[in-house]
Amino acid sequence: MNAKIPPQNTKPAAAADNNSAESASTSHVMRIDRFTCPVVHLSVFTAKLAIIHRYLETLEGCLYSRVGVSEAEGNATIVTVAEWRDRAALVEAKAAVNRFYEKLGFDPAAFMDGHGIKGEFGSYDALTL
Repeated sequence: MNAKIPPQNTKPAAAADNNSAESASTSHVMRIDRFTCPVVHLSVFTAKLAIIHRYLETLEGCLYSRVGVSEAEGNATIVTVAEWRDRAALVEAKAAVNRFYEKLGFDPAAFMDGHGIKGEFGSYDALTL
């Protein structure tokens, strides 16, 4: 999977913009989702993830999208991480993904329920250390 990796912030802390409202509106945002999926359904789930993963990378403001997996005791844990230019890009991406699902006739909640997949979803502001 080819992904665009954003450059590291090399601005010294002392030179950082002190306007917190402006900084907050321009900081990167990560969407991190974690799924528990019975291994028996993993191939069907990853096929759906591949579709959305490729779609996310076409959206304006998507800096990268990654998927990771581990397996233990009959279940797989899948983590998806997408980083967005800013919160506005993430909000637009969510709307675009919903339109994409409608166009495909795909109901993610019904799909997950029907395959015993549990999900945890979160958005996080990127932290420059």
